[in-house]
This record gives sequence, C-alpha cells and structure tokens, in this order.
Amino acid sequence: MFDPTILTTLAGLGAAVGGTIVGFYQRWLERKAATKVEEAEKRAYSLATSAGVTDERNDRKNLDLPALFDLYSKQIAKYQVETRFRAVWSFVWAVVAMVGGLTVLLIGVWHVFNEHEPTLTIPTSAVT
Repeated sequence: MFDPTILTTLAGLGAAVGGTIVGFYQRWLERKAATKVEEAEKRAYSLATSAGVTDERNDRKNLDLPALFDLYSKQIAKYQVETRFRAVWSFVWAVVAMVGGLTVLLIGVWHVFNEHEPTLTIPTSAVT
C-alpha cells in the first residue's frame, strides 16, 4: 500500500537539493561580503600610502578614520553573514533531529498498539 522507502528517498533527495541551493546562496553572500571587505581595505589603506606614509602604524595622523570605520563595519557584516548561516544550519539540524526522534517514538507506539499478533504484548512488569 505505502512504501516508506519512497518517502525516505524523496525526503533525502529534497534535503540534498535544498542543501545545495542554500550552500550556493551562502557562498555567493560570503563572496559578496569578502569583496566589500577587500574594497574597504583598499580605500582605508591606500590613503595612507598615497600620502607617502611608509608605516601606517607609526603615522596615525594620516589615517582616514571614516575609511577605517567603513572597513570595520564591512568586516563585521562579513562575520554576521557567516554566523547567520551557521545559526540557521544549527537550527535546521535541530529541527531534523526533533522530527526524527518524534517519528521514531510515534512509529514505536503505533507498532506496539496496532500489531495484532498475540506474541507482541506489553508485560505488566515493564509498565509499573
């Protein structure tokens, strides 16, 4: 009547396709954030080198603070993108584990109460 392997196969295939799509989207967002960080680094550090500064650490008056703040905000945005995807995947796997555990529990209860063979009975000592 109903083959559970078909449902399992379709669920696995759907998870694989969904995971691939999300993975490509994650890589695209990470590359976009990395590009923004690189551009902000070029803007922040090129001002000091164009002013003739040989060592940016020693000559702080030639550093452009708005460019540095922009660089830091881009770095934080990149970190937030990475952290957001880690949190999303953690939540997804937690939900998968919860649904899997609940499914195993319900299948076990269904088998115990709906099996009509006399050999599958619950001993009274196991209940108390």
